[in-house]
Amino acid sequence: MRQPCQLTARCHNFYSMPNLKKTLSFLVVSFIAVAQFAAFAPKAQACLCAFPDPDPQKMVEKAWEEYDVIFSGEVTSVSKTKYDDDGMVPPIPYATTIFLQVFQNWKGINQGQSQVIRTGDGEFDCGYTFQKGERYLVYAQKYDVSDFITSGCGPTKKLVDASEDIKYLNKLSSETSTAQTNDPSMLPGGTLNVITKEGEGVKEFPLKHTDVRAEISGFISRVTVTQEFVNPYTEPIEAVYTFPLPQNAAVDAMEMKIGERVIKAQIKKREEARQLYEEAKDSGRRAGLLEQERPNIFTQSVANILPEDSIFITIQYIETLEYERGTYTFVFPMTVGPRYIPFGGVADAESITPPVLKPGERSGHDISLAVEIDAGFAINDIRSKNHKILKVTDYFGSVNRSVYARYIELSALDSIPNKDFILEYDVGGDEPQFTLLTHKKPDSDHGYFVLIAQPQLTPTQDEITPKEMICVVDSSGSMHGEPISRVKQVMRYAIKNLNPNDTFYLFSFSNEVSALSETPLANTPENIEKGLRYINELEGGGGTEMLKGVKAAYALPKDDNRLRYVVMLTDGYIGNEDAILAEIQAHQNDARFFSFGIGSSPNRFLIEQMAMQGKGISFYLNLTEDSDKVIRDFYERIANPVATDIEINWGDEGVSEVYPNPLQDIFSAKPLYVIGKYTVAGYRFITIKGKIQGEPFETQLLGENPEDVYGAITFPQQNTENEGLASIWARQKVKSLEASMYRGENPQTVEEITNLALAYSIVTKYTSFVAFEEKPVTDQPGKTVQVPVELPEGASYEGIFGSEDSAVQETYSDPSGYAPSGSLGQAQDRGTTFGGNIGVRTSDVRDTVRTVANLLLSGLGILFLIITIISSAVLATRAFKKPPTSSRAKKYLIIGIAGLVIILIIWTIISYLSLGFSAAIG
Repeated sequence: MRQPCQLTARCHNFYSMPNLKKTLSFLVVSFIAVAQFAAFAPKAQACLCAFPDPDPQKMVEKAWEEYDVIFSGEVTSVSKTKYDDDGMVPPIPYATTIFLQVFQNWKGINQGQSQVIRTGDGEFDCGYTFQKGERYLVYAQKYDVSDFITSGCGPTKKLVDASEDIKYLNKLSSETSTAQTNDPSMLPGGTLNVITKEGEGVKEFPLKHTDVRAEISGFISRVTVTQEFVNPYTEPIEAVYTFPLPQNAAVDAMEMKIGERVIKAQIKKREEARQLYEEAKDSGRRAGLLEQERPNIFTQSVANILPEDSIFITIQYIETLEYERGTYTFVFPMTVGPRYIPFGGVADAESITPPVLKPGERSGHDISLAVEIDAGFAINDIRSKNHKILKVTDYFGSVNRSVYARYIELSALDSIPNKDFILEYDVGGDEPQFTLLTHKKPDSDHGYFVLIAQPQLTPTQDEITPKEMICVVDSSGSMHGEPISRVKQVMRYAIKNLNPNDTFYLFSFSNEVSALSETPLANTPENIEKGLRYINELEGGGGTEMLKGVKAAYALPKDDNRLRYVVMLTDGYIGNEDAILAEIQAHQNDARFFSFGIGSSPNRFLIEQMAMQGKGISFYLNLTEDSDKVIRDFYERIANPVATDIEINWGDEGVSEVYPNPLQDIFSAKPLYVIGKYTVAGYRFITIKGKIQGEPFETQLLGENPEDVYGAITFPQQNTENEGLASIWARQKVKSLEASMYRGENPQTVEEITNLALAYSIVTKYTSFVAFEEKPVTDQPGKTVQVPVELPEGASYEGIFGSEDSAVQETYSDPSGYAPSGSLGQAQDRGTTFGGNIGVRTSDVRDTVRTVANLLLSGLGILFLIITIISSAVLATRAFKKPPTSSRAKKYLIIGIAGLVIILIIWTIISYLSLGFSAAIG
């Protein structure tokens, strides 16, 4: 018969105080061992750092040789890439991405707003811990083609602790002339401080004022832009200002005015102009340099501005106005929206990312603008979309203006340059079938012409072809707030007004790409409701990986029974425009691509070119106008016939180099615009040919001429008016040549553009204007001050640069990467949406070897741990079976406890061996 436990000697021995203490001791030691395993297992690495040189000067000199990039800056974003803890996906080296606004750089990078570096994700893999909003002195090394890395073992530190480093870095940089400043209000010693007007939140930068004067005659505008640069500091400076101009502007003149002296700029090859400018700057002479970064982004540099100096830079350009349905549109952009630089980088990122003022800050720069219009017809209405204007009905300028001339001036209440100036005006009378402007010098063997024609397009059949609508929405941080709200309005209207037999897809992209469905959705109430829910859930946040969104749209299986339309809605704030345009260009026969520019200052170059390369039309929607009106206009265009395969028969020889080439398809109410050269004067009959819905059509342009030849159009032997047509023609040819290089530069084409630009004296990517004085005015090297730009009105600073309380943004990383169709495997199991892009960093061989080594060492440690715990448990069990006074019991317990201590030591050694092996292989 079993006796109660308390009556047996064995139970008595087990529950006795000595044995209870031994049991508790065993459990405590076991818990410590398991905790040690749990702490080290997820990362089979630890961090051993070499001791830095105690002499700060020697440390900095050594770092100068070892590190590729040295700069100071403020952290604007920290993005940590997560990896699975189930062993399926190994840890990613340097998995934390840091975005910093650069204040000063000493080595390795050019002047720019932001820099991206990578580091580990914690102390165990030598990662340096960055905090959003903190300022650091960063030492980084090149890791691969585009990545820079830093670690906790290097000299990177908080800026407040870096005074000794900065002292020696300034000395080294002055010896090698590599230091550059960006935001002088935030720089450490040895640089300029921004003068702040007390109580006004205004920081005084070198650019004081911009004045814009536009003269419009017919549909051509000649614009003069004057920038006034001053020096509010106590030593000479170089001012650098990044600013926008219209994407089709032919910039054909520049001059620099200092007091009463005017220096006319020379057009030179870009490298030669830069060299002349640098030589003037280094020798203490005043100089100015105008460079093109994009067709709509330019950089003005002004060297050796003395204290209290004023230097005026005047730029002139000429362009044609947009004309449609009796309305002319004049646009002057005023600020450069913050450009997103995708993973892998953009070669000239620093040139297109000027510093951006925070909300509530002002640079002291304002703008005035006036427009003189001589339309040649009565003007019925004048309106400004974004600005308050003053209207003067009686023109009080030149006496040569006609009775139809008008003068418009920007209101002083709207002088902050943070949105595009958009002026529209309607002209009276019947809409002409075509408009022709010509220019030919008496002694020239060729002339120039611009033709704007509006042929009547009559459909050959009433049948409505079903369409497949693919909406691709930019839901990145720059679209946060009002822009994404406007996009939602457009998309709701779009899917609610599809034809019965239409289908639709909905995509959105930021860091990732997501899709509503894997297959096209039919136009049913259930699917429309599903689409509306998807639209309503869109929010702006993250990066702008537009290329992945475009690829996702084109990767969908095509329905040959439907017309495919891709509709992109974006502000266009990206730096890799060529990559986007090359992708659209490669698929231009697969779908028509329509682009909607959203916001007060969208990237009009990208918006226009996406539509042009995709054989579609571009539309613009600011933050104040009726969004339904814009999308109705879009539906009207695609509902009416489109004329394709356009050709123009000029009726005679002597017309050449007509652009755009090839000619664009003609949509309803959208005129045909061409510019070309002619060598044979006289009258000619012009016929436009093409196809409508597959059927041929032909229409003749009927003109008037002095010889009363019915229908003939005269190209004059000489015409000294419209002199700017030569520059406009040259700019259009450059535009066509540039489009041929979206997939990569061609040396012959670059040379052709360069020679053309030099001959016609226009600024391009390969030619620049430079002006300089002959005599030096200072022997003191000046500091560089980059002028910040205003954030476009309505854009969210928080959405672009992050909020103060969101220091870390996390994404999953997975080898599956981008998957446009089908199952996503592991990615889909983790909840990634169809068509999604998962932030991924491809591991190289070195990373793979490191991971395998760590796993092997970890496995060995786990094996030791299991063996020791089992052995200790067996020994402890045997000890409890002996009387408390038994020497064997004591020996068992001592051996068991000793075994647990040994495993702690072995496990620690294995962890550090793992780190040493990782460090040995890179």
